[in-house]
Amino acid sequence: MHQNLAINDAVDFAKLALVCRLDASEIESRRYLRLDDDRTGMPGVSFHGAAIPPYDLDLRRRVTPSWLRTGHHPALGHHGLITHCPETGEVIIDRCPLCDKRLTWTKSAIQRCQACGSDLSRHEGELVSDDLLVATRVMIDLIHPDPSRHASALLSLPREMQGFDRGLLFETGWRVGCLITGQGQGDRDRAKALPFEKRLDILSEGSAALLNWPHSFTDALVGRAPGLSGSSTELAAAAQEFTSVRSWWPGLGKIFRLTVPNFEIGTLQAVKAALQLGVNSAQLEATLGVSQRIVDRLRKTVFTPVISGGQNNLHQIFEGAELAGLRSQFEDLIPLGSVAERLSISRHGVEQLACLGEITIFDDGPVKVGFRQRQVRLSDFTLLLERLEDESSDVPEEKQVPIRNAMKLVGGREKPWGPLILGMVSGSIAYAIMEGSGRLMNRIVVRKDELDEITNLRFETSEFSAFSFESRINRRDSEEALNINPRSFSQALKDGAIMRSEDGLYDRKTILALSLDHISLTEVLARWSSEDDPRPQTLLRENNILKRNLLGWDRAEVEKIFA
Repeated sequence: MHQNLAINDAVDFAKLALVCRLDASEIESRRYLRLDDDRTGMPGVSFHGAAIPPYDLDLRRRVTPSWLRTGHHPALGHHGLITHCPETGEVIIDRCPLCDKRLTWTKSAIQRCQACGSDLSRHEGELVSDDLLVATRVMIDLIHPDPSRHASALLSLPREMQGFDRGLLFETGWRVGCLITGQGQGDRDRAKALPFEKRLDILSEGSAALLNWPHSFTDALVGRAPGLSGSSTELAAAAQEFTSVRSWWPGLGKIFRLTVPNFEIGTLQAVKAALQLGVNSAQLEATLGVSQRIVDRLRKTVFTPVISGGQNNLHQIFEGAELAGLRSQFEDLIPLGSVAERLSISRHGVEQLACLGEITIFDDGPVKVGFRQRQVRLSDFTLLLERLEDESSDVPEEKQVPIRNAMKLVGGREKPWGPLILGMVSGSIAYAIMEGSGRLMNRIVVRKDELDEITNLRFETSEFSAFSFESRINRRDSEEALNINPRSFSQALKDGAIMRSEDGLYDRKTILALSLDHISLTEVLARWSSEDDPRPQTLLRENNILKRNLLGWDRAEVEKIFA
């Protein structure tokens, strides 16, 4: 009631999925996960695939009577700028129509007011006009979680706008809507507190602006400054307020640079003219398409200014042409952790792919200086995904084994994710990708008769001594190396079988040493249980082999018995 799970990171979601008997992806797809700043240039959250600022989320109780009659709360109610249901036209309410108390979540029936107990589903909801329902549709559908709605909204936009993140397009429409309605660009983080009529007006104007892009934007600027001739210099001056607000997302700058002719023109015209393309320190952020923090790190070690001046404040001009290649490189990055998450393999598995030449990890140069997280070349990762899709084939149902089950057969050493994926894309290991929306390896099955080939794959770090392997691994990767579930890992921490870690990271060599000495029940069952043989635990009891601790039995003893 008091902490929405969608934004609560202090929960074991693997355990929650198990209790709910759901695939982990069913829960993950409903979380508002924090995004790295490479998509938008500012911290944000993923709202069902669209990047939005965290302050647009409103996780309080916002409902319509028709929603309550269906017995559930649509995710669209979590977006604080949305004013009404795009299907019925009903205005979203956050106060009881009878007692006017602010609606809060309650343990009683979802349709009841927690204060007066009235049945909100019986209330006749206020409707927006049919004209406004149509006028606001593009903006609301862009952010709508329903794929059919937001796909249709994207296709209605001019072609040059269709490749951008839906959240960025919504943000563009909102800000231009504010410009047209005279709302201004200040206090963007308080926009959901605007009166209903004002938000409705902005959504309507924002929808029209996106449909008529880029003429709508330049017309709006001219309307704010009568007498503009439309020259690039005058246009930039009129747009100064629009582009200089504190909460400007650099990702928006990319939209304007690519779709609005002559939009971006800076100050210090004489210096810029001499340099062909010069940028000051304040414009580095937009020029490189990265956050101010990254720019600050790069300025200390990487950039050399053409001109420096000023006594109280340092003013610098940089050669923009020299930054073009760096911007291109920055636009082609994805965090290593994101690659591991999307493939559903360990971070060390991503490192293996780099060693085998399948992807590029940047461990030096400007990328290393600017980004705190290790970065992978996005184009390499995209190509790898395409090759995995292309090489997928049919595997008869009776011969299917989930790849994650196959990897449980590997114990006491590194999971060979790199050699496995290399074998898959090269065609030497047959596999099929099952339909669904889960992470890739959770949807892959291999042939049962190829398990021996898969489990005999090896990756030895000693063969790549020049590569910088991470010495500490997270809990999920530790559980994978030990072949244990989250509950067993927690118990092992309590009982001292695994040393506690304050930062949630564990020494990789220590974890591998533990896996070499111990064999878990998960691995025992995966390797030796079958319909014909007795349960492995029976054989262990008959040979008087006792568990060492919660990590399992002595590996050498168990493997000797089953040999």
